[in-house]
Amino acid sequence: MGLDVGYLINFVITLVVTGAVFAYWLANRKRIAAETIGRADEQALRTLKDAERDAENRKKEALLEAKEKAHEVRTEAERVAREKSQQLADLEQQLSRREQSLADKLASADRKDKDLQGRLQGVADKEKAAATAAAKYEQMVASQQHELERLSGLTTEEAKHLLLQHIEADARRDAANLVKRLDAEAREQAGAKARQYITE
Repeated sequence: MGLDVGYLINFVITLVVTGAVFAYWLANRKRIAAETIGRADEQALRTLKDAERDAENRKKEALLEAKEKAHEVRTEAERVAREKSQQLADLEQQLSRREQSLADKLASADRKDKDLQGRLQGVADKEKAAATAAAKYEQMVASQQHELERLSGLTTEEAKHLLLQHIEADARRDAANLVKRLDAEAREQAGAKARQYITE
């Protein structure tokens, strides 16, 4: 009986000690776990803050880089716009000079055409006058020849006079032929000049 009580007391003491040790171990584990969780929370908070700071820095760098890129693009666009504007101004000046040159050539061609028309009209007038004169002289010659045939029995003086008239008529006919030839040459020269003006 006394042995059982002692054994029971030892058992109870062992249980109490074991329970105390277990409670201490459990409390120590909870403390260690709490410290570990706390450190993990602190580490996570530091990591989060570092990530936020890094993200903010990257955001600022990206924004700065984007601004620099936008500035470069704007500068390049302005340069290209200036070059295009200068090229356009040069093209407009060239076009203006070509238009002025064309207008001058057209005016010159118009003047040459008018001059040519005047010359052709002059040649036509001369030709008409020459044709009229030639017809008149031919008619006079024919009339004189007819008259000579009719008056074949004239005196020496009269025959001499009629001969001189006949020579004069021949001279006039020769003059008319000369006028025709000169007119033909003038017309040919005018045509050659006209072709030259056209090819110019």
